Amino acid sequence: FRDASGEETSELASGEPVSFCVEFRAREAFEDLNLALLVREQGGEGEWVMRMSTVDDRASRAVAPGRHEWRVELPYCGLRPGRYVMKLNISQGPLYLLDAVESFNFVVVGEGMTNCSFYQPRTWKVVSREAVDLADAF
Repeated sequence: FRDASGEETSELASGEPVSFCVEFRAREAFEDLNLALLVREQGGEGEWVMRMSTVDDRASRAVAPGRHEWRVELPYCGLRPGRYVMKLNISQGPLYLLDAVESFNFVVVGEGMTNCSFYQPRTWKVVSREAVDLADAF
């Protein structure tokens, strides 16, 4: 993972920017390389709480031979605090599997999130109705 400044981090926090990063080495050139990330809670019922795929987003990439880092940049981590398992795979086209990681464990921390399923960015405001009410009077 990488934080908002691009530094490697092992800690994800609900509501904070994060990049999911996959380092890989291509032994040959690929025109239609794809990445899929599937996330579920460790103690959950087995359902995927998040699924991201370059196939679904029409974001496959061409890569030259060599070392690369694929980054999925998220404006904020929407996962609630807890323990998670991620499955990821890289494929040529939508079907030809090149490599996979079946189980990558990580933890999300956070404050202000209790008894909810996801993080919702928000801003709290109080708007004075006095000025609005006076304007309606004329």
